[in-house]
Amino acid sequence: MWRGLLGTLAGTVAAMLLITLVQQVSHRVYPMPPGVTPQKKEEFAAWVKTLPLGALLFVLASYILGSFGGGLVAALVGAALWPALVVGGLLMAMGIMILFEIPHPPWFAVVTLLVYVPLAWLGGWIVL
Repeated sequence: MWRGLLGTLAGTVAAMLLITLVQQVSHRVYPMPPGVTPQKKEEFAAWVKTLPLGALLFVLASYILGSFGGGLVAALVGAALWPALVVGGLLMAMGIMILFEIPHPPWFAVVTLLVYVPLAWLGGWIVL
């Protein structure tokens, strides 16, 4: 059980690092306007509404890569599939919170919610 918990922790950290890395690249390609920061919720939400498709695809790619990589690391360290599924569930919970905080296009919300658990499962399944 401890190994599985460690796998869940390692997978979650790996997922967050991958998501952050891809989103940092996205911010270089699609920079925020001067004065807009994630801490200024209303301005940030207004900016998100204006994002081009490419920027949203970068974010989606970060969730795909993060879920897959997190599931892979979780299963590798945890030596079981359940840590990968827990990572996918944690990412989905965080994704839902983000969708409530910052409005996104409906298609994006649906697609991202369909990504987390299946991709984490796939990453774990490949390891095992």
